Amino acid sequence: MRELRNYYSSDYNLLFKKYASLSQIIFGVLALAASSQLSIPLKPVPITFLTMMVSMIGLVYKPYLAFATVGIYLICGICGLPVFSKYNYGIEYVMGATGGYLVGCMITAPIISIIKNRPLLKLYFCGQFVRRCSAQIRNKLRVRSGFEYPLSYKFTHISESNISQKFWPVAFCCFIGHIIIYFFGITWLSQFMSLNNAIYNGFIVFIPSGIVKIVIFSYLFSYTKSKAQI
Repeated sequence: MRELRNYYSSDYNLLFKKYASLSQIIFGVLALAASSQLSIPLKPVPITFLTMMVSMIGLVYKPYLAFATVGIYLICGICGLPVFSKYNYGIEYVMGATGGYLVGCMITAPIISIIKNRPLLKLYFCGQFVRRCSAQIRNKLRVRSGFEYPLSYKFTHISESNISQKFWPVAFCCFIGHIIIYFFGITWLSQFMSLNNAIYNGFIVFIPSGIVKIVIFSYLFSYTKSKAQI
């Protein structure tokens, strides 16, 4: 009887994991489609929030789930569902100027998922460096002020928070992801124009918006993660 119960229990757990993975993929595809519609129209490649959602999927999902989610998103668009920017769809859109960025997203998501748990690759020492610098500043202010509670006391709580510990790894993962996406995007875009124009129109014009998106997303993600204690 116990063996029979264990047998059905294992089957139930396996079925639950399969449905959980399927629901993650469906939610990820819908989120990618929604983020693609939030765009700033530029030529030849618009600015969208798709890269941020790809980073989110890479940071939350396992590598195989991240790859499958972005891959199914591309397949849905190729098959005729309006999931790309401005509700575009079809193989013609994927083979167009933005195709390299879409392929880069599919490769970036599992790579971010792989490196997110590698402390050395995430440059964890950046967080340590920031905390040490803030500690030295507090000590100097404590000595100069001559009070038991230094003037920098209000900054103590912030530096002791683990938000900074999580911000730098997240920002590093997003930075690596964007480099991969831009590499594939520029390589693909160079087939439609000269390499210099592809670098300018496909990378340089996106640098300011990319930095702003990475900083805001990394802070919000690290803040939410620290509050949820994930």
